[in-house]
Amino acid sequence: MIRRVLLSVLYLAIMLSFVFLPQTAKAEERIVLVSPQGSAFAGQGVVFRIRAQEFVLPLQAALHYRNIGASAYTTLPMRQDTEIEFSVAIEQEWILPPGIEYFFTVEDGRGR
Repeated sequence: MIRRVLLSVLYLAIMLSFVFLPQTAKAEERIVLVSPQGSAFAGQGVVFRIRAQEFVLPLQAALHYRNIGASAYTTLPMRQDTEIEFSVAIEQEWILPPGIEYFFTVEDGRGR
């Protein structure tokens, strides 16, 4: 009897966890780098293009980059080219040897 009650409670807890998953648990949201498709060299301008997949109405995106060895990131807002694609250019003067480190952020229609 006690075993049946415990199994019922466990089953109910598992089922409720699927119903009430937090909105942030959407694992399939991802940012796909469309370009550049290879190395860029110091002294060259670079255009970054990304695709925000499985986001709910991606509203804005930003590129965060720094020259290797620098401590602070510079943030550049990205232009929204299509409903899910964004782009931004880094001028050649901003890219110093040996290169840059970068990441992207996307804010969706829910403010995440």
